[in-house]
Amino acid sequence: MKISVRLFSGYGLLVICFLICTGLSLHSLSESRRGMEDTVNYKMKRLTLVLNMRAAVNDMAVSVRDIVLLKDPEQEKNEWQRVSDLHEKYVQDRERLVASMMHNASPEGKLALDNILSSDGAALNTLATAGKMGLDNDQSEKAADYLLNTARPAQQALSDALNGLTDVQNKLSRDTVARNSASIREAAILLLSLTILSVLFSLLTIFMIVRTLMRQLGGEPADAQILAAAIASGDLTSQVILHRKDTTSLLASLDGMQANLRGLISQIKDSASSVALAADEISQGNTELSSRTEQQAGCTAGNSSQHGAAYGYCKK
Repeated sequence: MKISVRLFSGYGLLVICFLICTGLSLHSLSESRRGMEDTVNYKMKRLTLVLNMRAAVNDMAVSVRDIVLLKDPEQEKNEWQRVSDLHEKYVQDRERLVASMMHNASPEGKLALDNILSSDGAALNTLATAGKMGLDNDQSEKAADYLLNTARPAQQALSDALNGLTDVQNKLSRDTVARNSASIREAAILLLSLTILSVLFSLLTIFMIVRTLMRQLGGEPADAQILAAAIASGDLTSQVILHRKDTTSLLASLDGMQANLRGLISQIKDSASSVALAADEISQGNTELSSRTEQQAGCTAGNSSQHGAAYGYCKK
C-alpha cells in the first residue's frame, strides 16, 4: 500500500472520529436545549399561570369575607372592586392556560385542566353571590352562612383542582430535568469513551505509520539523504547502520548500491591493471622482436658482403 494511501486512511479515520464526536455533542446540546425550552416555555409558564389563578381565587375569597364582615359601605365598595379585578385577572390567566394546554400537553395535565374548568364556574359564581349578599348589610348573616356552607366548598374544590394541575406541572418539570440530566450524563460518558478511543486510535495510527515509514526507509530520512549525496559525490566509504535482517529498506538499498559500486570500481581497477600489464608485455615483445629483426638484418647484410667478395674473386 502506498504511503499516501496509508496517510490518507489514517487521518481520514481520525477526521471521521472527530466528526462523530462533534455530531454527538451537537445532538446532546440540541436535546438539552429542547428540554429546557419545553420546561421554560410550557411547563414553567403553565405553572406560573396556575399559581396566579390560585392566588387570585384565594384573594377573592379573602375580599368576599371582608365584604361580609365590614360595615363601611366605602370599604365594601373597594373590596368589591378588588374582587372584580381579581375575577377578570383569573379569567385572563385561565384563557392563556387553556390556549397553552392545547399543544404539547400530557394526558394528566389535560385531565387536571378539565377538573379546573368544571369547578371554577361554581366557585366564582358562589363567591360573587356571597359578595353581593355582603354588600347588603341586611343579609350579612345569610351571606356569612352562604359563604361557609356554599361558597367555601366550591372554592375548596377549585383549589384542589388547581393544586392538582400544579402537582402535575411540577412533576413534569422534574421529569424533564431528570431526563435532560440523564441524557447529558450518557452523552458525556459516550463522548469521553469516544475521545479515549480516538486518542488510542490516533496513537496506534501514528505508531503504525511511523513504523511503516521507518521500515521502508531503514532509518531517518536525513541519513538516507546524506548517504545518497555522498555516493553522488563519489564517496563510497560511508558507514551505514542498519537494523537486523534489513535488506529491503531504502537505506539498505543505498548501502547495497554503495557496496556494488565499490566492487565494480575494484573490478575496473583490476581490469585496468590487467590491461596495463598486457600492454607492457606487448611492448616488451615488440621491443624484443624489433631487436631480433635488426640482428637478422645485420646478419643478412654480412652474408651479402661475403657473397659479393667471393663472386669478385672468382671472376678474376
